[in-house]
Amino acid sequence: MNDAPSGTAWQRLLTACGSAGPGDVRNQLRFALLCLAWGLTFIASVWLLRRTPDLSAPFVALAIALPGAMGIVVIRAYLKFLRNTDELLRKIQLEALALAFGVYALLSMTYPLLEAAGLLVLEVGDLFAAVMIVWALAQIYGTWRYR
Repeated sequence: MNDAPSGTAWQRLLTACGSAGPGDVRNQLRFALLCLAWGLTFIASVWLLRRTPDLSAPFVALAIALPGAMGIVVIRAYLKFLRNTDELLRKIQLEALALAFGVYALLSMTYPLLEAAGLLVLEVGDLFAAVMIVWALAQIYGTWRYR
């Protein structure tokens, strides 16, 4: 009998810890692709705003609003995923979010002190990237822990 998991690496990761079905895989993949689109929209908007200082007001408004609108779409997709997934995968996701939130709280309280002391200068996006990395690693750890 072959007990090796089948499917893509993404499906194996999702099903390694519970009974994630096709709907979970589809919702998680949808969320990941929307995150990618959100990130690309943000990068394009930053590029546009920095490279074209004489941009007309409607285009400036669009460059600011589009990443925000994409963010709302991403949040809705993640909530759909959480609501429709099994309890174990939901637990893993919420534990990962809790850890990422804690790291963000720590970084956001410590960073101004480091900056005031002249030890570190970062942009807001750097803190966000660090939190996203912690969130991703916590999801991987949770999946491994409950396999």
